[in-house]
Order: sequence, then structure tokens, then C-alpha cells
Amino acid sequence: MARLILFLTLLCGLAIVAMAAIAALRTASTQEGAGTAQGLPGPVRMIAFVFLFALTTGVSTGLLGAD
Repeated sequence: MARLILFLTLLCGLAIVAMAAIAALRTASTQEGAGTAQGLPGPVRMIAFVFLFALTTGVSTGLLGAD
């Protein structure tokens, strides 16, 4: 269970790094329509936020990862 939690944390961290890199590249580019919204769509962002919050809360309270 601990390996799964660590893997999911690593996966989420890599997703955040990839999103930051893509946002930096979009900002640096001089394309038409640069004023459009960047990053993940609203529903996907909210689901990811809730998932990360639940994972962090579960690990910190000991509900997840306890043997």
C-alpha cells in the first residue's frame, strides 16, 4: 500500500511539473490567441485537487498506508 501511495504521489508530481513546463512554453510563445485560458480544464483541475487533498489527508491521519 505504501508503494502505491508513493507511486501516485510521484505520478502527481510529474503531472504538475509537466503542466508547469507546458504553461511556461505557452507563455513564451507569441501565438495568436495567447489570452486564452491555459492549463487543465476546470473539471479536471477540481478532480485532481480533490484527489490530492484526500490522499494527503488520508496519509497524514494514518487512514492510508497503515499496516
